[in-house]
Amino acid sequence: MKNERLTWIDGLRGLACILIFTHHFLVSFFPSSYNGDPNTSRMIYGLDVKWANSPLSFIICGNFWVSVFCLVSGLVLGYQIYRAKTTNEVSSMVLKRYPRLCFPLTVVSFAAWIMMQFSLFPTAEVQKLSTSSWIVSAYGDKPSFLQFLNTTFVATWLNGDHTYSPAFWLMNIFLSGSFLAYLLALMTKNRKLLSILVFICFIAFFLYTDALFNFAFTLGVALAYRIFYFEPKKYAKYFGVLFVLVGLYLGGYPSEAYPQGFYLWLGVNVNQRYAPVWQFFHIVGALFLVWGIYCLKPLCTLFSTKLFRFLGKISYAVFLIHCPVIFSWSCFLFLKLYRACGRYMISAAASFLTSTILLILLSTLFQKYVEAPLGNLIKKLDHWLFLSE
Repeated sequence: MKNERLTWIDGLRGLACILIFTHHFLVSFFPSSYNGDPNTSRMIYGLDVKWANSPLSFIICGNFWVSVFCLVSGLVLGYQIYRAKTTNEVSSMVLKRYPRLCFPLTVVSFAAWIMMQFSLFPTAEVQKLSTSSWIVSAYGDKPSFLQFLNTTFVATWLNGDHTYSPAFWLMNIFLSGSFLAYLLALMTKNRKLLSILVFICFIAFFLYTDALFNFAFTLGVALAYRIFYFEPKKYAKYFGVLFVLVGLYLGGYPSEAYPQGFYLWLGVNVNQRYAPVWQFFHIVGALFLVWGIYCLKPLCTLFSTKLFRFLGKISYAVFLIHCPVIFSWSCFLFLKLYRACGRYMISAAASFLTSTILLILLSTLFQKYVEAPLGNLIKKLDHWLFLSE
């Protein structure tokens, strides 16, 4: 059994958040890179349309990296339970999960609420140029302070209300998936045959009910079980390369564009009784990618370097802040530049570059001066509660 921290997981999570930001930026300014519609193409030679059906589209496929994030979260949370030596450690993890997610989000939501009161999101003007329907999907109202409180502390976590960031629809999935991961890890901790039966039953249930993000969390915990209780086989590195390639290939399956070329044989992207086929492919692709990285020591070493560990450290801040940055600064600068030069590509590229720098800077400050102090406060409260008992 192992007790070391999986530092490479932090690096992978950080990369996933940066690529989710990239995806949302492109959906805002180059929607054809997502939907493959030539009528909304904004790149020369229709490169955005071609990209939508290219195997390289995994780089900017937001749903794939969300799947990676969910699976990795299940892996990390499950691994923490397997490492825990006392029941106090386990109960502390469970009790702290909601405030750890909610308190930093509250700060970002409040900032967005203030900006909404002063109409600081110029998305309507950008939408006329980019034709992206997603860019006008948020920040159009001016909610009251009571609505802000209800949304931030209740609605976001119960039904995925995304008033203060289009990315917040995932927060109820993150919260419920966290408790699911804790439950699965506790049910399978220090068990053998029962663990296999538990994982099979939960996987079958979530596939049958189309709860595919819960399916992703379950796969993450199952992988944590595999990593914690079993040493990697000597021949694992040979499968690692194949697993990574399969994962990236499935991760590039188009979410909205009609599958063509390399993906046509996998099936047609249609919404019928079951969840979209692309979501299933992305989750399975995430499993292959994470498992493949684990099998390849060079990749584990790469994702454990200072750069990726830094990205992992600020990953939650990046996730919380990136949409308000895109809908405010990115749109503002793009409009300024486009009015000055009339060049769409140049304006969007400059906006993306500066937005990336600003996002990393704000996320670093947010992690240091908001997220870390709040985390320390939660630890002190948790310690006080245990002492009072």
